[in-house]
Amino acid sequence: MGKGLYRKLAVTNLGKNRKYYFPYILSCTLMVMLHFLLCTLSMSSAWEVIPSNAVLYSILGLGTVVIEIFALILLLYTNGFLMKRRKREFGLYHILGMEKRHIAKVLFWETLFAFAISIVLGLVLGCLMSKLAELVLFNLLHFEIRYSLELIPRAFIQTIGIFCLYALLILGRGLWQMRRSDPLELLHSTSVGERQPKANWLLAAIGIVLLGAGYYLALTIQDPVAALAWFFVAVILVILGTYACFIAGSVAVLKLLRKAKGYYYKPRHFVSVGLMIHRMKQNGAGLATICILSTMVLVMISGTASLYVGNADILQNRYPRHINLSYRGTDADYGMAVAQEASQAALAERGLTAENLLAYRYTTFTALQSEDRLYIDQEALNNILSADAVIGVYLIPLEDYNALVEEPVELADDQVLVYLNRGGDYPYSTLTIGDTTCRVAQVLEDFPENGWSDATVISSIFLVVPDMETLENLLSYANSVYDRYDSDMMAMYSFDIDGDKETQISLYEAIRESTRYREDADISVESRAYEEQDFYALFGGLFFLGIFLGFLFLVATVLIIYYKQISEGYEDQVRFNTLQQVGMTKREVRKTIHSQVLTVFFLPLVVAGVHTAMAFPMIAKMLLMFALTNTKLLILTTLVTYLLFALVYSIVYWLTSRFYYRIASTKSH
Repeated sequence: MGKGLYRKLAVTNLGKNRKYYFPYILSCTLMVMLHFLLCTLSMSSAWEVIPSNAVLYSILGLGTVVIEIFALILLLYTNGFLMKRRKREFGLYHILGMEKRHIAKVLFWETLFAFAISIVLGLVLGCLMSKLAELVLFNLLHFEIRYSLELIPRAFIQTIGIFCLYALLILGRGLWQMRRSDPLELLHSTSVGERQPKANWLLAAIGIVLLGAGYYLALTIQDPVAALAWFFVAVILVILGTYACFIAGSVAVLKLLRKAKGYYYKPRHFVSVGLMIHRMKQNGAGLATICILSTMVLVMISGTASLYVGNADILQNRYPRHINLSYRGTDADYGMAVAQEASQAALAERGLTAENLLAYRYTTFTALQSEDRLYIDQEALNNILSADAVIGVYLIPLEDYNALVEEPVELADDQVLVYLNRGGDYPYSTLTIGDTTCRVAQVLEDFPENGWSDATVISSIFLVVPDMETLENLLSYANSVYDRYDSDMMAMYSFDIDGDKETQISLYEAIRESTRYREDADISVESRAYEEQDFYALFGGLFFLGIFLGFLFLVATVLIIYYKQISEGYEDQVRFNTLQQVGMTKREVRKTIHSQVLTVFFLPLVVAGVHTAMAFPMIAKMLLMFALTNTKLLILTTLVTYLLFALVYSIVYWLTSRFYYRIASTKSH
């Protein structure tokens, strides 16, 4: 055969099978574009002037790795759909006299052309979109926009290299399948139907148990650290449970519907249930994949959007005032005096005055809670991730607490005020720490804004004690147990000023410089304005990555839905033609198709919504580690994300169902 024949056949095949290859090439092009954009951003010199650029570089670099892994999985998955539809064509080539090595050459040129088109178009689009992506990220970071275009050769090399490797892997898999195939089997592959699967009640029950276990973890874990530790376990349980329920559970449900005579023996339900049962093993796996991808889109975008939108609240929780000084040592009074002296000197030098002063002394240590007792145990620190009862204990003297509130309170020598930072009630009338038992005078519903009551990582109990003597006695007891983890006295001195961010940062730098080298007091200085850029770099970068990966998962979802509609349309074509021949009208066929597609493709959206709702408590707990305490914001963001995703999903359903109907209702030849 002439050398040019294989290239001509490859070009002809790409054109003839464009309804399969166009979405495949389009998705590959988008993968190339997204990878190139993140490569360019992660290697850009634009971020070198940002103080927290290491965080941003890490986030963008992580996104690049995620895209590389997911792009390979997606391309292998969609190529599998593509090759399934091409088997009959390859079998026909065999019958016409072409050997497997000849078909392999055609397959080589098809793969070469498909990936060459994808890589070139992806890089061109990437170059055109790179500046827009950079501007979006600059805007999210609240950073001064630069207008120069930077094209990085290493980004081109890395993107081309990765997708050339993927082309070789996909070609290798296709050649291996071709080598192991039988020509007659290929010729009749599309006409071989699946055997009707049996209802695997055991697998369905296992799926329900796995889902229940994942939901139980998400709903019951209260501690943010424990939520982070168990999150991926819960995710794996839910993924496995989803696949088991869709594959086995869906067959079981359909067979129950078939036994329900009032439902099943209607023309529309009779046909749709019969068709879905016939191929539900394959259909279930695809639907489970769509469901998992949809959940990933919802969780990723809603979580990162909540962090970004709630950035101001997080800053306020973490830094209650413009300037925040904290002392750690043995003498809180002395530390407070040093902080005040340094602050007043810097303020006087600039003609500024401290406003909304926040000054108090406190101490903290870790304990194990059991009902109304706090056990101070060395193992509490060693096993902080595994001990469910680990709790942070914060002590503040009554004198300092009264200075923070509008209505001062009084306490007897054996009384305390109690506040739980994760909400809820303290149902006991006493509280015992070691050998000291105190009466609970009041359980507080809220606590003065101070920068740590709502921003602590682990669940914490805040105790207002009668005086410094009580506080020091409890601290001494804790230190006697934690001889290797001595707790110290602490002091916080914070205030606002009437000045812009530049003034705040200038004042912060002056105070920090005056306290940096003092050996008599360990003073830490923080500025909300100075730290703001770090927060925007972190949360803006995460939100940008969430949008990127959310779009990636959305593309995967759309592509899988499209190929499922096309593949199943051809599988059902003969069946619907037969039904029309025995008397079913085209209108009845349309209703049957609508019922089947509506049931199949909206089920993953509903289940994804359930997954997201069940995961919400655990996600909220993990976001507490970022000091995001605005639950209403998280709920609103999640609802808006779900509604927008449902709208896109509905549009995709409407478009792809038209393809399915057009194919399934066409007379087969």
